[in-house]
Amino acid sequence: MQGVAVATVVVASWLALTAATASADGDIYERSENCNPGPTCADYDLVYSGDGANNVVVIQRLTGPSGPYWDFVEAGGGEITGFYSICSRVSPEEVTCPTTWDYSATEHATFDVDAEVHGGTDTVDMRSPRPAYIQGGAGSDVLKGGSSNDTILGDSDFGNNVGPDGNDFIDGRGGADYMRGDGAATPSPTRPDRPSSSHRSTESPTTGAAARATTSRPTSRT
Repeated sequence: MQGVAVATVVVASWLALTAATASADGDIYERSENCNPGPTCADYDLVYSGDGANNVVVIQRLTGPSGPYWDFVEAGGGEITGFYSICSRVSPEEVTCPTTWDYSATEHATFDVDAEVHGGTDTVDMRSPRPAYIQGGAGSDVLKGGSSNDTILGDSDFGNNVGPDGNDFIDGRGGADYMRGDGAATPSPTRPDRPSSSHRSTESPTTGAAARATTSRPTSRT
């Protein structure tokens, strides 16, 4: 009976550890800002959004036969459950997206990539040559920027103080970065917190339907 009790305790401890370290899912949406008066917005972003658990995401720009593209990988055992309609699924954990897109004859987008992983013990490895914006949210996060001028906020979630938080590790790597570990909503004098997005679009993982808040999108890639 003592052996059974010990085995039960070991199994229970293993299950608790597995639950505590389980990875999370995420999705990719498009965010356009400063679009007035148009027709081209000043900023186009493809944003990886975590679900508030333990995301481990790697975002990098790679080059294939058709040219450069963004590669999103949920590397901690979770899946990318939804993505913007111009992107393509490689596997449950990997999605690729174009770096540029012609929405119309007059609107041409060049995408930056951002990450907002919310709560949980998250890891973001951003390997982008363009400016990136990373929000860690609550939890003890590891946040690594790319080679350009990044904004990395360890505790901030949509610019707000998220309350109790763990100890974050932040590495800006290359570029003139703005980095902050606390959750205060004070903006950087040179890299302010992101304003509210004018558009948010994600592909449904079940229907494949995409929606843009204001206009429908033709399918054209540069």
